[in-house]
Amino acid sequence: MSHAAGVTPTRQSERERALLSAAADGALRLDVSSLEPVDVLALGAFHRRPPTPARAALWFRHTGGRALAAGRDFMIVTLALPHRAALVADDPDALAPAQVLNRCVRGVLQALRNLGLDVVYPGLDLVTHQRRAVAAISFVEIGFPTLFQAIVAVRSSFAAIPLLLDRADPGGVVPAHFFGPEDASHLSAVLGTRGASHLEPENFAEHAARGYAQSFDLEPRDRALGDPAPTPRPHGVSGPPSAEVFSNPVARVHGRLGPVEACSRIVDGCVDGFTITGDFIAPHDTPARLASRLRGRPARPADVEEAVQAFFDEDRGYLLGLRNAEVVDLVQRSVGVAT
Repeated sequence: MSHAAGVTPTRQSERERALLSAAADGALRLDVSSLEPVDVLALGAFHRRPPTPARAALWFRHTGGRALAAGRDFMIVTLALPHRAALVADDPDALAPAQVLNRCVRGVLQALRNLGLDVVYPGLDLVTHQRRAVAAISFVEIGFPTLFQAIVAVRSSFAAIPLLLDRADPGGVVPAHFFGPEDASHLSAVLGTRGASHLEPENFAEHAARGYAQSFDLEPRDRALGDPAPTPRPHGVSGPPSAEVFSNPVARVHGRLGPVEACSRIVDGCVDGFTITGDFIAPHDTPARLASRLRGRPARPADVEEAVQAFFDEDRGYLLGLRNAEVVDLVQRSVGVAT
């Protein structure tokens, strides 16, 4: 395990790549960190990038999921695995994608419960206390190595997201789900000042390591985090969505995690360009693989559905947050041929 406080968003991304490098070599690594400055907007792997960030820093996560607050008043728990089922089995396919969050969050839940917090994982991507969100979780597979991440609200809540979006994305490029004050809380409000020290990265790393040891019969060891070897980045594979494609009409659906958008470019009756962005969890190269399946296909309902279904039939062909039929409908609407 490793820990660090006051990490810049750029350095946090480097730490994640180092964790993935270790996971690719077969290691199971746990890291706990906090970011600097106070105002940091955490964008998921599949969000569009605002063109000119203004009054808040941006952290481009490797994991998918929602746009979230993640500055100094939040804590980041990152677990790197050789494959998505490594906590429970040697076979990567021992866990279906929809089961990964349920298993990976258990160490975090146990750590918080050991501190006396009555937290619950009701499903999807949130951890709650008295039905108010106190942590958001996600994961990504980059080949076989898998990165699970929990952003824990320590001294501020996810109700800060609208303000951060206004500062970092004044043009409204990133659609997002908003939390009201009644929907979100933070752990310092529950633990009080006496428990605050337990929520600093150095101390919580010990609690988290103990939580995973209790949950999965592991033996934690303190280990410094080395420099990253080159590993694929989610944005480095499919690239940020092109402005050219997004100059066309955008189809949108509000999925179980939040808004998802798709946009297509049609040339001579066939799909020539495609991108999908927003609040979903998927393997890092999903936008590129979907675009490859669609490129050159006639812009007809049956052809589009066949192409999307072929993606879901592939190994690691999944997109959590939307049902398969919703993805088909979204892509068809982006192409302009919805049934």
